[in-house]
Amino acid sequence: MVLDFISPVFDDGEATACLQHEEICNEARKWLNAIIFYVIGDSPTIKCLNVYMERNWPFVTHPEIFYHEEGYFVIRFKTMAEKTKVLASGTYTLANKPIIVKPWTHDFDFQKEVLTEIPLWLKLPNLPLSCWGSNSLSRIGSVIGKPIMADECTTVQSRISYARLLVKVDVTKPKLDAVKVVEPNGRTFMQTIVFDWYPVFCKTCQKIGHDCTALPRTKKNIRGVKYKQVLTPKETAQPSVVEPVQHVPVVPVTETRDSWTTVVGRSAAKIGNALASSQAAPVSVNNVYDSLFSDPIVERSTSSTGGGSLLLGET
Repeated sequence: MVLDFISPVFDDGEATACLQHEEICNEARKWLNAIIFYVIGDSPTIKCLNVYMERNWPFVTHPEIFYHEEGYFVIRFKTMAEKTKVLASGTYTLANKPIIVKPWTHDFDFQKEVLTEIPLWLKLPNLPLSCWGSNSLSRIGSVIGKPIMADECTTVQSRISYARLLVKVDVTKPKLDAVKVVEPNGRTFMQTIVFDWYPVFCKTCQKIGHDCTALPRTKKNIRGVKYKQVLTPKETAQPSVVEPVQHVPVVPVTETRDSWTTVVGRSAAKIGNALASSQAAPVSVNNVYDSLFSDPIVERSTSSTGGGSLLLGET
């Protein structure tokens, strides 16, 4: 696409780009079969959206999907009939989250329309059959919002329990539960309105999907006085002086009974055994060399020498 310089138009000294009506209509005609697809609280991938359309819109043949960075999709169908059937099929959900589906318009503004004006299906139970004409339904729906269409059962009047309409509703305004209807004969009645689904709008955040006033209030943390931690140098610990343990000697208590000595104390058993062994084996006080004099060899050597010296090794 090659672009050219076109001189702007100055309006009150301000440069203005004036567009041509014919070109705007030609470009808008390319998107007449498109819808706006927006999931409240989620932003699915294009692959996930393709799987969703295959399961829920089997009558659609290969639509084009375009993603906008504001979080919504533009889906362009092959024919106007496919677009109309998708809009008339009812409300949709993805992963238990409601989906906003609305026709594309050339002056579409996501921030102003999707977040405030939402197409909603509603029922008019017990509506008199004389009020089922397209003009009467349009007048009743215009009190609620901007009427878009009626479902097939309402159009052919195959279900007479209630009329079902698709109306673009401004969710920033109070929700209507009934509308006042006046017939040509002057009879007045209140017509009940039952929405298939109605989004929650937060007046604080100006967004749909939640309400800050309905959320449980959490207790605010009460900030107390902050104490500053001051680090002081650690004092040098003085070496501890270990006092010597004074052992008190244990003096065994002895009791003498006749010739026996009874020892009472912690080592009574050892002391008693030592005394018993000393009394049983008397100590010998003889000379250890006395046994040599009883040897016949030593005696013979002594007698031959006649001396008092001891000779060893003679036979």
